[in-house]
Amino acid sequence: GEEFVVVAPGTDHVHAVRLAERLRQALPDELEAALGFRVTASFGVTDLRADDSAASVLRRVDGFMYRAKAEGRDKVSAASA
Repeated sequence: GEEFVVVAPGTDHVHAVRLAERLRQALPDELEAALGFRVTASFGVTDLRADDSAASVLRRVDGFMYRAKAEGRDKVSAASA
């Protein structure tokens, strides 16, 4: 599947998880209407830390996304707030 990154400046952890959950719920309906078949979406959510590089953020969020897939797909996975 395809991978995309959403950056939400000024969004705290709780709201970032809620945003990912809203996207996860909305995307399948929108894409099914456009493509004619059902899809699922797995999300990883992480916070930006002061010492993060772009590569470290992507590695961390990628790990959460793969955890969501391993737990059955069509989920949001994040570190505890």
